[in-house]
Amino acid sequence: MLRSFTYGFVAIVLAGTVAACTSSTALINNGTGTGPNFATGTLYATNSTQNSVSIYGISPVNGASPQYQIGGTSTSLNGPDYLAFDGLNNLWVTNYNAASGASQITIIKALATGNVSPLQGFSSVGHVRGLAYSTKNALMAVATTISGGNGSSDQVLFFSNSGGLTLASQPLAGSNTGLNQPSGVAFDASNNMYVTNQGNASVEKFVVPTPTPTPVPTATPTASPTPSPTPSPTATPPGATATPSPTPVPTPVFNVAPMATIIGAATGLVSPAAIAVDSTGLLYVADPGSSSIRVFAAGASGNVAPIAVIAGPLTQLQTPTDIKIDPSGNVYVADAGANKILVFSPLNGATGAQNIAPKSTLAVVGNVIGLGFSP
Repeated sequence: MLRSFTYGFVAIVLAGTVAACTSSTALINNGTGTGPNFATGTLYATNSTQNSVSIYGISPVNGASPQYQIGGTSTSLNGPDYLAFDGLNNLWVTNYNAASGASQITIIKALATGNVSPLQGFSSVGHVRGLAYSTKNALMAVATTISGGNGSSDQVLFFSNSGGLTLASQPLAGSNTGLNQPSGVAFDASNNMYVTNQGNASVEKFVVPTPTPTPVPTATPTASPTPSPTPSPTATPPGATATPSPTPVPTPVFNVAPMATIIGAATGLVSPAAIAVDSTGLLYVADPGSSSIRVFAAGASGNVAPIAVIAGPLTQLQTPTDIKIDPSGNVYVADAGANKILVFSPLNGATGAQNIAPKSTLAVVGNVIGLGFSP
């Protein structure tokens, strides 16, 4: 079964949902293709060249290899980029195949491992990239780069999977948003949403949209003129006013300006790919363009310098693509250039240049892109 519909700027195709759900459920119920009851804080990492997701465990030691893996033809993983967990602990993975341009989101059942069929999967126009889950709004936010044209088409999509996966609200999109090749998404403790833009080297802060009522994604509606026109054998007589052609109502978008934007030469940002927010509100930005992690104060806005920068030869940073902070303040960085996961000790208030060695590095076979901790 193949069903497609258009919503906002993005065409979504849901393929094989029923078959995928049946297969994955059977595997889970039979105890096949599932891992142990992974504890909170288990580290997951995407591997774009191996088309897999590696599972390391909690606080893996220096040199640790993955304990489990999600991978194989049944998973539909195709250039996995970033990952996040939803409110049901299911794993969401964005995929992008640079050679073919194929872009998709794959949702995998909680605790699944091995060559497991996804619960659901769908393709998207554009390049779906970073994603993060809002526990307050029960929404998954997915950054989507379409044209990279100053927000003309780029957007953040919002999904809900309660009662079946659906687009849950209007996308954040439009010229007012300033989105320009959005790549990373994160939420703070107050549910503010942060988006990194690689196109204009910025970090933007938004309020998560909560529309009422929630719109339902449908195909472009066919409008009916009111009153219904009466057929006439002749053309419209001179001086008469023709009944206007009905215009379909466009799908609404949240075309709103950010609450705050970090941008400018003082920031040192070049092409920020991902962002994480720690428990104190500090913003950690992984910037492959400057081979650094740049840390901004809570509430930072404008052309401001970071309060700390993790960079230099001791760090081993080359092309950091994702970043996560664990509850103890340890900084986990996926580095696609070094093909490593680098773990740094908590900064504990340290400021300025931090040319520090990681306290541990994790083995990666292939190209690591995204990171996430199980809820």
